Amino acid sequence: VIAVVGADGNAGDALQVMQLQTECSAEDDLFLMNTFGALQLVGFTTDAGVFSPSIKIGLAYQIENVGRVRSEITTAVREGLFTGRQELVETPITLQPGENTSFPHSITIDPVESTRLFFFFTFVVRGVSPGGRPCIDANLFSIALL
Repeated sequence: VIAVVGADGNAGDALQVMQLQTECSAEDDLFLMNTFGALQLVGFTTDAGVFSPSIKIGLAYQIENVGRVRSEITTAVREGLFTGRQELVETPITLQPGENTSFPHSITIDPVESTRLFFFFTFVVRGVSPGGRPCIDANLFSIALL
């Protein structure tokens, strides 16, 4: 489908519509991101509406105090080159031994629009021990579109 795109980025009236009939042979079914000649299927319309291949990934960073004394989290930051920086702790969080806290987060990736196959981001936690000593831990996460 070739459609007019308005100034607000929404699709307008269709200028040209092409229908491919593949129901005669199971081997000819088209799935998202498949190609048929020079065409690539990047979305489709059903009776329920337009389907887009966006992928929503839900994450939850969980921090647990596995020590024997209380600990204080002063900073938790998620940062990625393409996902930006997000401060997850506004005020310090005190965790007693065995207590935990989590920070939910989601990332939406559109494989059609994206020119990247890999997404990297870090999660850094800083805290203070009961004796006032600084603590830090960091993890690198990667997501690959296969």
